[in-house]
Amino acid sequence: MQAIGGMLPAAMAVALSPFPVVGIVLILAGERGRRVGPLFAAGWVAGLSVAATVVVLVYGEAEDPGSTNRAVITAVVLVLPGAGILGDGLTGLGR
Repeated sequence: MQAIGGMLPAAMAVALSPFPVVGIVLILAGERGRRVGPLFAAGWVAGLSVAATVVVLVYGEAEDPGSTNRAVITAVVLVLPGAGILGDGLTGLGR
C-alpha cells in the first residue's frame, strides 16, 4: 500500500498535466470543435477511469493474505457491464 501511496502524487501530476488541456484547446479551435472537444474530454476521463480500475483490481487486495481470486472476479463482473454501458453511451454521442 505504501508503494501506491508513493506513486499517487506522480500519477496525479500526470493526470492533471497541461497536455490534455492543450489538446482540448486545440480541438475546440478546430472546425468541428464543439462536437469533437467533449468527446475528447470524455475519452480522457474514461481512460483515466479504466487505468484507476485496473490498478485497484490488481493491487486492491494485495495486503490481505486470506483473500481469494473470487473478489477480483466479482469486481471484474461488476465493472464490465458499466464499461459496456459507458462505451455504448460514448458511441451514441457521435450520431
